[in-house]
Amino acid sequence: MTIIGPNNEGKSNLVRALVTALGLLEEHAESPKSLTPLRRSLAMRSRLYEWGRDFPIGEQDKAEGATEFKLEFDLNNEDQTEFYKIINSSINDHLPITIRIGRDLIPEFEVNKPGKGYAALTSKSSEIAAFVGSKLSINYIEAVRTARHSAQSVESLVSSALRKAER
Repeated sequence: MTIIGPNNEGKSNLVRALVTALGLLEEHAESPKSLTPLRRSLAMRSRLYEWGRDFPIGEQDKAEGATEFKLEFDLNNEDQTEFYKIINSSINDHLPITIRIGRDLIPEFEVNKPGKGYAALTSKSSEIAAFVGSKLSINYIEAVRTARHSAQSVESLVSSALRKAER
């Protein structure tokens, strides 16, 4: 994917949102179900999302508020068959996922399929996150970076590859 446009038009914000959402999805897939929800949320707290940096400053003083990422994945027939084998639930050609994360940094994941299967799919959100993660990979390396950012980018790529190798 390539995004081209004039400066100060939001390209970096769009890419950062995508990287954050997919990173949270990846962490959700990797967090052990054996942990309590609070311990899982602590394990997932990462550099991906910071309330003070990522939530609009003008909205931060309000009691409620969360960043919401709405992702929709298109599944072909092969993906749908594999989804059924792994998740034990049928799905059509669209897989909509919403991720909300607020001041408490505890992400919430929903699979937004209308109908009676909504709750069952949402309860399997970490398995679904792993399914999505097996289908795509995103590596974001900023165009302008310091030596420290370069080292962090390489470290992130190596860590991601090692996690996949462990699985």
